[in-house]
Amino acid sequence: MTKNKIERTGPIHQKEHDKGAEIAEYYGLNPIETPGINSEVEKKVASFKEVPNPCKFSIKSEELLASSNTIEKATLVNLFANEWGHIPKPLSIFYEFPFKKSGNKKVPKTAFYGLDIIGTNQSVADAVLIQTSKAILEEAGYKKLTFEVNCVGDREAATRFERELISYFRKNISSLTPDEQKVFKADVFYLFSHPKKSKALEELIEEAPQAMTFLSEIGRVHFKQVLEHLEELGIDYVVNGHLIENKNYSTHTSFAIKDDKGRLLAIGSRYNSLGRKIGFRRELPAVGVRICFKELKARKKIRAHRFPTKCFYFMQLGPEAKLKSLTIIEELRKNKIPVCHSLTRDKASGQLSAADNMRLPYVLIMGKKEAHDGTIAVRENTTRSQRIIPLENLSKELIRIKKIVDKK
Repeated sequence: MTKNKIERTGPIHQKEHDKGAEIAEYYGLNPIETPGINSEVEKKVASFKEVPNPCKFSIKSEELLASSNTIEKATLVNLFANEWGHIPKPLSIFYEFPFKKSGNKKVPKTAFYGLDIIGTNQSVADAVLIQTSKAILEEAGYKKLTFEVNCVGDREAATRFERELISYFRKNISSLTPDEQKVFKADVFYLFSHPKKSKALEELIEEAPQAMTFLSEIGRVHFKQVLEHLEELGIDYVVNGHLIENKNYSTHTSFAIKDDKGRLLAIGSRYNSLGRKIGFRRELPAVGVRICFKELKARKKIRAHRFPTKCFYFMQLGPEAKLKSLTIIEELRKNKIPVCHSLTRDKASGQLSAADNMRLPYVLIMGKKEAHDGTIAVRENTTRSQRIIPLENLSKELIRIKKIVDKK
């Protein structure tokens, strides 16, 4: 595999049976080799103000997860703009981190994954990464996950939010302990992750400005759509108005996943403005997440079989169908039914073209009527025949169809 080459199928670093890769690919993320840091990108990022977090975390993996990720995100944006132009957009990728020459060292017996979708503003991309992260962590053995979400809006809204936070805590700095004052001077956002908050700091945080206060109408709509996807998936979430992954690049959605002890397992955000910050003429919409966890099960127990031959393409038409898409795909994954999809595409022509290019024998179609009725249309491509199946019978029927296809 050549450096930074995008592979449509296949393993990461020849780990053909990695369960994380299997789940990511099921949700449409293509495994790639871990990218290397570009020296020119490194110089551009060096001009950003990077402040080490003075707060110490309880486990090394969590400390690495919460560390700066600006250069990795800038590397992906640069590759997307300059080397991956021939790949159909948006681009959905899965890889291991840290990046080469990034200065980070892997923690033994710990898994580090990166998932990014670049080239779309659609809220479903944010939801795909949250759901994929959830599935990977649950497969690794985590049962009681907590989800925190926030929206900091565009770059201007995020800047106003930070400015208001600094002003607020500066007015109340005498209430902070000497250690907390040191953290505040380093970066105001680190106060929220301080492991040993004083009672005064906890009270100040309760009354501190919230990011959503500064959102534009576009920001509010985007966040509302993300929350609708999470609710449709049955994910219980908490809105944390102070959550921001990295102020150097985070825009709009920020989210974190923790275990039952409150330890950080995954953190992600949109980084739409980073492309412009490193010298491109326009913003490049993108969202990414880092997953970092100690595997609870024995490695051999979470490895997966190679992907079986796929014979179904899931096609969604309209916002009602898109909202139900992730729930349907997750059910099919749990029932080991291979399916392809393009959730970030809206037009029927684009989705049909993708299905035709893959030469898949069946297309699953959900439009507004099907979404309302709780059904799905199953069309056989060779005969163009089509029939309607209730969603509660979908997995059983697709398993039957797949057995027939496998015998041919």
